Amino acid sequence: MAGIDHGWRMEQHAEAPGVRVPRLPRFVACVAALIGCASPVPDCDAPPDAPAITIVYVHAGNAPPAHFGVDLEAAVWPDGRLVWTADAASQPPVLLASSIEPERVVTFLEDLCARGIFDDPAYSTPHFGPDGDYVMIRVAWGGRCVKLGSWHEIEEAHGVYVPRESGAKVLAERWARFRSAWTDIRLEVASWIPPTGEPFTGTIDLRSAR
Repeated sequence: MAGIDHGWRMEQHAEAPGVRVPRLPRFVACVAALIGCASPVPDCDAPPDAPAITIVYVHAGNAPPAHFGVDLEAAVWPDGRLVWTADAASQPPVLLASSIEPERVVTFLEDLCARGIFDDPAYSTPHFGPDGDYVMIRVAWGGRCVKLGSWHEIEEAHGVYVPRESGAKVLAERWARFRSAWTDIRLEVASWIPPTGEPFTGTIDLRSAR
């Protein structure tokens, strides 16, 4: 069974048994510094060994107590390791693991940094409220992190979502930038996930990913 706690009592570690969580290669750290991604952010709460991209589904608001917590959808490390949910309907969800070329991950992270994802408040502005489930995408790279949180996918699936920024402006320019980055991350991560993988039996720290 994978080491994901789906409630609030999360006592997990990001390092799987027998698998060393990678340290960033020196050249990668240098590139991050050159393009401005190496400056630490005071409110960056991602642990040093966190995945570079973490996507979670957060059960909140009126969720039944048994489902009140965080479910992992996908996690990607800079060395190309992937972990994703193969069957979200099962409890706990079935997690699989695989890997891709690290260069693909690093290049995408550099692209996100270049578009200002860590500095532009349009990306960190939450698009969800206290009374419902939402999806959170955390990007952690070069000592910086940002969280993109929204419930638009969930509401759109039920045909009830009206695009807005902080509940006021329809299709605002800030929302457009947020939605563009969100879609790019979703599509890129999905393109990395193979049809099948090996069962994941390690642990991932999700305490700061929600």
